[in-house]
Parts: sequence; C-alpha cells; structure tokens
Amino acid sequence: MDSTIETRLHQVEKKLETMTRMLESNLAWQRKFSEFVEEMSPVARAVMETSSKELGELERRGYFVLAGDLAQALRRVAEVYQPDSLPDLAESFGDVVHILRLLSQPKILAVAQDLADEFERAGSEPVEVLGAARRIESEKDIQRGIAFALDLFGTMGRSLARAPRLKTGRKPPVRASRNPSRVVSAPLSAPSPERQEADDFAFVPEAEWSREWASTMAARLGVGPLDEERWKIVEFSRKDYLETRKAPNIRRITKLLNINTKDVYELFPSAPGPTISKLAGVPKPAGCL
Repeated sequence: MDSTIETRLHQVEKKLETMTRMLESNLAWQRKFSEFVEEMSPVARAVMETSSKELGELERRGYFVLAGDLAQALRRVAEVYQPDSLPDLAESFGDVVHILRLLSQPKILAVAQDLADEFERAGSEPVEVLGAARRIESEKDIQRGIAFALDLFGTMGRSLARAPRLKTGRKPPVRASRNPSRVVSAPLSAPSPERQEADDFAFVPEAEWSREWASTMAARLGVGPLDEERWKIVEFSRKDYLETRKAPNIRRITKLLNINTKDVYELFPSAPGPTISKLAGVPKPAGCL
C-alpha cells in the first residue's frame, strides 16, 4: 500500500516539475515579448506619426476626394454597363486615336498656338463695319483666314449631312444580338440612295442593292470613285452582314481581309466604319462613332 502511494506521489511530482518548466518557459516568452513591445513602441509611434502626416497631406491635396469621385463614377458606369459596352468602346477606340493623331500634327498644333497667342493679345475694343471691310480688302492674311473658315464650314456641313441624325424621345435602335437564336431581322424594303441619308443606315435588300446603287451613294457621301480596292471592302461588308446579320467593324474587316487599318483610312478617310456600311447598304457597326 505504501509503495503505491509513493509511486503516485512520484508521478505527481514529475507532473508538477513539467508544469513548472512550462510555466517558466511561458514567463520567459512573455518577458521577451514585453521587451520586444517596449523596443518597437517608439518605432510604431514614429510610423503612425509619419503615416498620419502623409495621409493628411494626401487629404489636403484632394486625393481622397478624387478617390470618392472616381468610386461614384464607377458606380454610375456599373449601373449602365451592358455586356457589349466594353467591346463597343474598343471598336470605337481606333477612330478616336485616328482623330487625335490628325489633331496632333505639328502644323495643326502650330495654328492652335498662334490662335492662343492671338487671344492673349486681342483687345476688347470692337471694330467698325467699314474698318473691318477695309481690312478685309487690304490684308491678305485676313482674306486667307476667311477663305479657310468658309472651307471649314463647308466641310462641317458635308459631315453633318452624312452623320446619322440624333433621335430624341425615342427608344434606341435594336442592336444585332450576339446570341444566334435572337437574330434581328432586317427591314423588307430600303430607300433609294437619294433618301438613304435621312433613314439612318437602313438595310438595302439584295433586289435593290447593286454597284450602281453604291456608286450613287458614294457620290452623295463625297467618296471618290469606287476602285477595286474599295469594292473589295464594301462587298465583303455586305456579304459578312448577310451571313452574320451583324455589320462588320473596322477590326473585323482588316482581320478577315488581311489588310492594314491605315489602308482602310486611306481609302475611306472620313469615318470609314459608317461610310463602308452605307455603301454596303447595311446597318452601322455597333460601337462606331
């Protein structure tokens, strides 16, 4: 009986020793952690002070306000975003880049700089009609400026005549579906080339469309004679639409015909996407400007 008690007491002593060692180890770890915290506290305070200053500077400069405005703008974009929105934007990007490239030519930038300098120098006193007439008669630069302005207005008028009319108070036109089971059928009849501009890219049936029809439309749009290179693009666009019921954009035309985008813009300098579609007698490509 006594040996049993001694054995149990020995076991208890071992457990107490083990617990004592664990306790001492925990106490040692706590001491090291306390020392680490004590050493790092000044560093943490310095980091917090620096971060507070940097955040304050960012707030002073308006970065937080900008971030809030960007978040709000993204929320608005998300509200109106549709599956076709990003592809349409990408398809229009080529036209935008081409326009920016034209506007950034050195001669155009030089004219813009001269105009800006003239605005800075211009006085506020009005010029009398007779004085203006005398200057127009005697100064060649003014005559050249007026001639250029008249040409510019003429170009703007022709562009406006070719551009699709903006529709207000109406539902947006139905776009060709990406789902083949939801193909939108084309109208059964189409206007003549003389009325086509007023009807906004109406589809021209096979019975009415011809090279003669397209040549008449080309003359109305101010496009030069349709040579074989232009016919190749126009007829491909019509054929592709008849097969897919979706007007091809510039990217698809260049890819499937294995031609450069630059070549398309040289053949159709003014809004090539809409121009090709009108000549082909098909709706305007989705996303075209």
